[in-house]
Amino acid sequence: MGFAQVVVGSTESRSALLNRIYIDAEWRGSGLANDLLDTVVSESAQRGVTRLELTVFERNARAIAFYKRAGFAATGSTTFAVGDDLQTDVVMEMDLEARFKRRPT
Repeated sequence: MGFAQVVVGSTESRSALLNRIYIDAEWRGSGLANDLLDTVVSESAQRGVTRLELTVFERNARAIAFYKRAGFAATGSTTFAVGDDLQTDVVMEMDLEARFKRRPT
């Protein structure tokens, strides 16, 4: 199956970090990632979050494409070390206020 972990910031920041979203290999392509992300977005919005952020490994083209289709936009990058290996993540963001204003009521 899969799981998602979201870290909601302070009420002043009104932002949240999608820290983890994992789908077991046999469940990929089943729609589970979409369902988890929809739940994350809905729950975040209910908690007053206006911006949802995440980082994704720059070479994970499948995940980057998924997040773009879902409405995230690349806003920068960040580097981190795995042992002596310096790696780069793409920073992505979703504007939840804009997302929910576009939806028909």
